[in-house]
Amino acid sequence: MVGVNGLSWPQFSCGLTERMTSSSAGNGRVASAVLGMRVVTPAMFDKLKDAVTSYAAALASSPDRWADEQAVREQLARHKLTGDRFFTTYSESVRT
Repeated sequence: MVGVNGLSWPQFSCGLTERMTSSSAGNGRVASAVLGMRVVTPAMFDKLKDAVTSYAAALASSPDRWADEQAVREQLARHKLTGDRFFTTYSESVRT
């Protein structure tokens, strides 16, 4: 858990990039940034919501697209929702 202004935030880790959800990309007065940590700010979260909504709408545009692996793969890539692009697209580096 990462403490910020008296609140505890869960710290998520997957691979080598540390992530945290925060109201800004700044480090805050009492938070400790980990080298390479990325933050999902409200602006980035809105960008992510738009991408997920567009992804779902594209797959819902015809009856069997959800069952078509290639269509799902293409839409994930188009909306940058793949593992290699997800966090670099929808989070920011922590400013210290």
